[in-house]
Amino acid sequence: MASGREKRVGGGGLVKDLLPEVLGKYRLRRKMAVYRIFSRWEEIVGPQLAAKCQPLFIRQGTLHIRVVNHAWIHQLYFFQDKIIDRFNELSGGRPAVARLHFQLGEIVPEPPPPPVRRRVPFNPELLSAAEKKKLRRDVCRHVHDPELAEILYRLRLKERLRRLARP
Repeated sequence: MASGREKRVGGGGLVKDLLPEVLGKYRLRRKMAVYRIFSRWEEIVGPQLAAKCQPLFIRQGTLHIRVVNHAWIHQLYFFQDKIIDRFNELSGGRPAVARLHFQLGEIVPEPPPPPVRRRVPFNPELLSAAEKKKLRRDVCRHVHDPELAEILYRLRLKERLRRLARP
């Protein structure tokens, strides 16, 4: 081939090449940019206000914000222009927000990041030969495909070793 690239069967391509096209086709690029800004909410309004309000969504140029009570809604009216300017500044390009709409509600905290799972080294020597034989027999009893049986056996073996390694 003249381009030096291999022809791909079925017309597929690399994900990194297809992703921008998909984002453009479904008009997701702008939405992703807006929600990336939502993650910087504390930077936009400051830590004190961020604890009392959270952005919900943008519809027709209006940013909808959930606020804990009327007193904080009143406070946010004073900062409305600054919030809009800062939000649009971070969004880049054309302005994403022209107005703010406040609604009462409970602030939902962000879920904590998932715990870091420590990897258990795959050391089959931790189990006796008799335990491994019993495990293989239990797992492979109903599976007639040897390749699938081996995969299932290794999965069960890893799970068993993980349980043994727990403190």
